[in-house]
Amino acid sequence: MEARPAILASCYTVNSSTALLKGFHYSTTGAGGIPSPPRSPPLAATYIENEKSASYNTNESATGRTGGAADIITEECERLFCDKLRDIFLVERKVPVQASRVVTPYKSTSINKHQVSMNMSEWLEVWDYTTGLNFRGFVGGQGKGKSLFVFFGEEVVGQDLKPGLMALIELTEILSCLQLVVCLDRSSDPTGMKTLMRDLGWVGFELATLAPWNGGVEETSRQWVMLAMET
Repeated sequence: MEARPAILASCYTVNSSTALLKGFHYSTTGAGGIPSPPRSPPLAATYIENEKSASYNTNESATGRTGGAADIITEECERLFCDKLRDIFLVERKVPVQASRVVTPYKSTSINKHQVSMNMSEWLEVWDYTTGLNFRGFVGGQGKGKSLFVFFGEEVVGQDLKPGLMALIELTEILSCLQLVVCLDRSSDPTGMKTLMRDLGWVGFELATLAPWNGGVEETSRQWVMLAMET
């Protein structure tokens, strides 16, 4: 009997310009034991892209869930931005709350955010079902210089990050990004941080600054330690 692919992780992205929500599953063929993806928000994407299906669900209940999920993902990701990241990747533009409307596969939606991204294209949330961890991040940069940024909060220090990293590396390629940049919370336990940075170094990550996205100016974040690896 052919083994069924086990879903190891899921990623949900929100386009920063259109608010379009997409879902991706990272799976492998093997034994069971991996819990099924949750169905409640913010994991309410009904547009799933994988090798088997790509379909829209346009009923009213799905419409409400996907709109809510996109808002939650956007707000939770933006909340993690320090002042330096905001300066580089976001720009303030005063927009009347009801002035701009976008049409998604689900409905026409008013954009009520005053911050409009100019140097980033996607917000994202990743769920690792092997460890129960979740990661938030964004796609920053333009063209061939796009990079996938993922925030590692203090809750991930000391956890098994191998399954999640494998999914993130795969996602970096799917999103056509040049490199994966992990952002480690400076307030994390110093001993755990030192061990995590050492382990990431063995994988191929190196300390990075914001120069590639900041006009060559060598600056760092006061909130996040950044390590980058080309994929």
